Amino acid sequence: MDEQEAAQSVYECLLAFGQQASNPVLAVIAGHDTLQSGRHYPEPYLSFAEQRLRAYYHSHSHPQQQEDEHGHFHLFANTGIGQACWTHLAALSMDEQGQVKRWLSTNRWVTDECWQEAQMLTAFSLPPLEEESPLLERWLYSMVSLYRQELMALWRRRDQRLTEIKANSAETDILQNTDHYILAEGDIALLEKIQKVLQL
Repeated sequence: MDEQEAAQSVYECLLAFGQQASNPVLAVIAGHDTLQSGRHYPEPYLSFAEQRLRAYYHSHSHPQQQEDEHGHFHLFANTGIGQACWTHLAALSMDEQGQVKRWLSTNRWVTDECWQEAQMLTAFSLPPLEEESPLLERWLYSMVSLYRQELMALWRRRDQRLTEIKANSAETDILQNTDHYILAEGDIALLEKIQKVLQL
């Protein structure tokens, strides 16, 4: 899925959510009356794209979570190193209206991931998405595809931030230091992005 195909897919997904009077957050927490802090929605996660992508949504009271953030989707990929090696691609922050806010790259301890440096992540190709995938899975997949270049830049900034932290610290395992939570982030202007790519 190239950038133009991804933009078209995201646009169609948003239209479909609108027709259902829904959004990605409402879709993932459907059937639950209340949102429990720290709980995964769904449990344990969504699995799609030949079972090589995983995602879940959650909200928590971490002090670095912005006031206008409702929660975030964590997205993982099995990049081919091993069956149990799941690498965190990014977190997708959502606001109270169920709309995207920003991409986040977190420290390893946050997700207990199979850590890979930006150079390895940029070489990873998304597996194909099944044709009959549910709307939420199509939207997540298309968002990652649409923001591929921005995510690559996010990973590089994440690694640069770690380099800066290590240069000023005597600790040997910065990846497990809970003082460092979000390592890089980037705001999202989704409609502007879609309009630019599709030349609307």
